[in-house]
Amino acid sequence: MYKKSSGFTLIELLIVVVIIGLITAVALPNYREYVMAGNRNAAKGDLLELQQWMERNYSLTNSYAVLPAGTALTTAQLPFNTTPRSSAKTNYNLSFTANPTSTAFTLQAVPVNGQVNDTTCSTLTLTSAGVRGATGSGGASTCWNK
Repeated sequence: MYKKSSGFTLIELLIVVVIIGLITAVALPNYREYVMAGNRNAAKGDLLELQQWMERNYSLTNSYAVLPAGTALTTAQLPFNTTPRSSAKTNYNLSFTANPTSTAFTLQAVPVNGQVNDTTCSTLTLTSAGVRGATGSGGASTCWNK
């Protein structure tokens, strides 16, 4: 007589392992792309916020690169220079270019750490005229409209 045993056979376990492997092979690249797109959206939001900060500063000093009188610094510094602001892992470094007599500026978000693998949209830029730019294979229209 055969004794009924409980448990899984080796074939059943191998089938489960293959199914899990296939699901992982499909899902992991998609997950990484969504994470990079989310980080990119955070950087775009921060660039827009900094653009408004630059405009407020300009309305007080008539310059994008000078701070109002009475502040400890004389040249403008961004209120924050990384995205995200309060995390140990930085995805983008934020900076701007403007001379003290300038009536224009360019903000940029340069990818760092794991975000450098985002070849579709690398460095994001935003000017005082509202011109949005991006390096990478996606171009400005793709990167800013997603």
